[in-house]
Amino acid sequence: ELGWAEGMVAAGFRPGDMAVNTFSYHMVPFALQMIDNSLHRIGCITIPAGIGNTEQQVNILKTLKANVYCGTASFLLNIAEKAEEMGLDLKKDINLKVGLVATEMLPESLRSKLEQKFEMIIRQGYGTADIGCLGYECLKKNGMHVPDDKIVEIVDPSTGKQVGPGKTG
Repeated sequence: ELGWAEGMVAAGFRPGDMAVNTFSYHMVPFALQMIDNSLHRIGCITIPAGIGNTEQQVNILKTLKANVYCGTASFLLNIAEKAEEMGLDLKKDINLKVGLVATEMLPESLRSKLEQKFEMIIRQGYGTADIGCLGYECLKKNGMHVPDDKIVEIVDPSTGKQVGPGKTG
């Protein structure tokens, strides 16, 4: 699944980055097959953290100095709140620089709050468990990009016929 790797590079992930992957490692292949494999394809080191154990997650981030985050924005907020509760300075004690979030809505208010708290860049991706990445944001944050390995057709919902550029479908 090339789309997630493409989205990670567009968000700012680079070879040698240390990524904490907080997506769930369960029966859906997303965390392991899609995210971990994409991180490996780029040349990132992966910390397969999953979700939960927030205090331990903070300690992992602080000790291992992971600089990229994969997970939900809401869990990153939980990590921020726990780290602050533990007396840490997010900008000095935590090394996160880039994050790719997915699987839930990302209001601009939450993105801005997290980017400011950590002094990091947060971009989002969109996909499904069966098809993979269908869209991702780049550093310019000018809308979603369709991965090179996907073909998207926009159609009129009433007729099923293809619509032209700029048309609603």
